[in-house]
Amino acid sequence: MEKSGWIKAGLLAAGISILLNLVSLVPCLGYLFFPFTCLAWFALPIAAGYFAAEWSKLGRDNYKEAAINGALAGIVLGVISGIVSIAISIAKSLLNLSTNTALSFMQENSELSEFMPATFSLGWTLLFGCVGIFVGVFVNVLFSTIGGIINIALSKK
Repeated sequence: MEKSGWIKAGLLAAGISILLNLVSLVPCLGYLFFPFTCLAWFALPIAAGYFAAEWSKLGRDNYKEAAINGALAGIVLGVISGIVSIAISIAKSLLNLSTNTALSFMQENSELSEFMPATFSLGWTLLFGCVGIFVGVFVNVLFSTIGGIINIALSKK
């Protein structure tokens, strides 16, 4: 069993996921690529598991190894894309915080109470981002495992 197949598949899928996440930052491109982003949410982990089993050169009846390689590719995909996604969300939240702060100080009767909801949004972004990473890793492992099993079921070796 070649151990680098799942790393390659996970990194490739994570790279595509990060690229789609960055493209969605530009509003008009985000709307244009929205169908691909929705499809990628299911297709990327399945493809990662499929290619992890393919690049590991597994035989016809190696379902267990294919499931393990797919799950490992899903972990790589989920962790890397989740960390980058939360970093992008925090950056967007901080930009929103600085915009809200600048606008509140430009007003004549600015109070600190206007500043407080903006700081809470950063904390909520961090909290929900961490929860999202765990859910994303679980879903990616599940679908990547299925992708690895599909590869073995369709193989003719």
